[in-house]
Amino acid sequence: MLWISCLTSALLSGADLTYARLSYADLTGADLTDANLTRVYLINTRLHECVFEPSHIPSAEQAARAHGWDTIQWEDPTAATLLRDDAKKFGLRRLERSLTGNIARFRNRQEERHVVVRLLYLVLFDWTCAYGAQPWRPLLWLLPSIAGFSLYYARVIKRNGNSSI
Repeated sequence: MLWISCLTSALLSGADLTYARLSYADLTGADLTDANLTRVYLINTRLHECVFEPSHIPSAEQAARAHGWDTIQWEDPTAATLLRDDAKKFGLRRLERSLTGNIARFRNRQEERHVVVRLLYLVLFDWTCAYGAQPWRPLLWLLPSIAGFSLYYARVIKRNGNSSI
């Protein structure tokens, strides 16, 4: 049982982690290539920037209890896509959104697009709402913008007086 373990940058490639209890484990930067994650317990497990290409994916219910799905890395997004589909089927919106954002970021980097188009995707979809993983973030961008422009226009109107525009 790996409970409250620090496994940062661990090479777990090909490991059979069936029924492993990875609760509160820190798997930041770990390599999970070809690992068997069937029925693994991932309660509060940190998966930030780990390589996620397992031979068997964990259940969506267990995966939803882990953190860092929006930062995982891979060469082939098949496992992440399967996990996202399971999360969608079980109604696990936070996990689904995190994986969807990560898959979209991956595709944006991989596809042959013009630099301007990549930049537009980055600004309009990633920075604003993280491809849907953080749907309220656009409001955090909008409210200061409204306040800033209101102050600017109030200053311009006050300086110009009652003259028409």
